[in-house]
Amino acid sequence: MTAPTSGFDKDARGPARSPGGTAAARGAEIWAVARLSLRDGQLENFTRAAANCQERVSSTDTGTLRYEIHLSDDASEAVFVEGYRDVDALAEHNANLADLLPAMLGTGSLTAELFGHFSDEFRVSWAGESVRFFAPLP
Repeated sequence: MTAPTSGFDKDARGPARSPGGTAAARGAEIWAVARLSLRDGQLENFTRAAANCQERVSSTDTGTLRYEIHLSDDASEAVFVEGYRDVDALAEHNANLADLLPAMLGTGSLTAELFGHFSDEFRVSWAGESVRFFAPLP
């Protein structure tokens, strides 16, 4: 795995190393892994958009525990590793980035995986997106 191009880490414990067990076992925390396959010629645009998003996250998000962006060795794909205090913090994060995300998402094709406990209403709100949901084992 490559080092993050830059990162924001309010809580370096990570999802599986915290004293209370895994993040999912504690119930409220949400973790996400998103992959953006970059279109040819879009690396510079992506890098600029990513820097803008990271600055916004570090200055406005209140419930983001982790926000890292990693770039593949051949610079064809970016992987986002994200952690949120709860579903409300994820919603706040998306609202804070609403005006910046189109520039980033316009540079490639996104898929995402969300880990945690989600209501049916929350899942429906993501209908039509390339998002898969994972719940912890009971």
